[in-house]
Amino acid sequence: MKLECMDLLAKEGYYYCDWNTSNGDDSGSKSAKQLYNYFVDYSKGYNNLIVSMHDSSTKQTTAEALDDIIEYLYNNGYTFHRLD
Repeated sequence: MKLECMDLLAKEGYYYCDWNTSNGDDSGSKSAKQLYNYFVDYSKGYNNLIVSMHDSSTKQTTAEALDDIIEYLYNNGYTFHRLD
């Protein structure tokens, strides 16, 4: 089903992408340090990352972890690009 949807989107001129790593903010309340550590562990082995993080009033620690996550990525040779 997923491949069929991807093919249909491509035929209609849309680009499909999906996340392949996370900081773990989807489950429970975690500190910024826990989110950072989860991200570092979960992202190992990927050359290209599309990161899932949530932005809501209940996810303040996600925003707090973001600077450290971005610094980690830069320090490990990642670059940032638009998906389009």
